[in-house]
Amino acid sequence: MNPATLSNNMDTDRFLALATRADGRKVGTPPWAWANLSTQDAAWLDVALDGFVDAYNRVYATRVDEVIPRCWRLHPPLTHELPVQYWAWWAAHTDEDSTVITALDYYNRNLPAFQDRLRIRLLGPGATACRKGQHNVRDDRELTDAIRHSTQPAET
Repeated sequence: MNPATLSNNMDTDRFLALATRADGRKVGTPPWAWANLSTQDAAWLDVALDGFVDAYNRVYATRVDEVIPRCWRLHPPLTHELPVQYWAWWAAHTDEDSTVITALDYYNRNLPAFQDRLRIRLLGPGATACRKGQHNVRDDRELTDAIRHSTQPAET
């Protein structure tokens, strides 16, 4: 899995600019937080994540509950987690300073922890339906309603 070739639509210059920002030793805004990205950078990341999800599903998902569904954009926790995973993979495999130790750390710690979160909470109650290509909008509405009601003052 090579992030520079995950998609035919990737802009190499944009990748390199964002990769520089992913280097924790340099000052700059992290490229894994959507709020830090320009419209163009966010569009680039969206395409990169599509490729990452496809490659992840083919290479790393060994169980049904580890598959990232096509509707990943409809799951806010997953939309915030995937860029972090993408750049963690990059730091372990593509960064010029990566070592076998950083790659092992990714496989021993980061990847299994991500897969645990994917199984337990990143997709919500409709995970099985999503993995079958049947995203349930009702689950989204129920969660949105619960969040909205939790922020309103209690009635006395």
